[in-house]
Amino acid sequence: MIGFVKGKVEHLGKNYVIVGIGAIGYKIYSLESYKKGEAVQVFTYQYVKEDALDLYGFKKITDLETFELMLSVNGVGPKMAMNLVVNLGKEKIIAAISNADTSAFRTVSGVGQKLAGKIIVELKNKIAKGDLPGSFFEGGDEVVEALKTFGLERGEVMGILRDLPKNISSTEDKIKFVLKNVKKKR
Repeated sequence: MIGFVKGKVEHLGKNYVIVGIGAIGYKIYSLESYKKGEAVQVFTYQYVKEDALDLYGFKKITDLETFELMLSVNGVGPKMAMNLVVNLGKEKIIAAISNADTSAFRTVSGVGQKLAGKIIVELKNKIAKGDLPGSFFEGGDEVVEALKTFGLERGEVMGILRDLPKNISSTEDKIKFVLKNVKKKR
């Protein structure tokens, strides 16, 4: 599995970029903006199917993780998952799932009421349990590990961190926020 590609942008296509590494160029499907000649690191997902071996790429690891989360929904393929991530972003996707807001997903071309509902149903438990990669909620792992000593579980901490105000960024302040709000959730 190719986790990332680091090199120079050799060619820009309509929905892809070719990144050169030495004498090899990797075609990576991406809807993000790049400049020809730019040095880049693209986090990738290798999609293997009977008739395809494609790379899908993102500038940020959390976008890749969101993409992989969307792929876990039955009926969402890589092109749809990429459109959802690029058009909505991680925060809007999490909010839409948490609030059962199908209209947010339906703003993306090709997503109807049925698929929007399916995304919410299939991902709601994963988000509620905090069953997501550690970097998905930036800084979440440090906070979770620290709060385990207080007997809190990962899902409970992640549920509270979703309501974290933007102005709280340090690990210490996140821990204080969780401890302050854990009683309200119980």
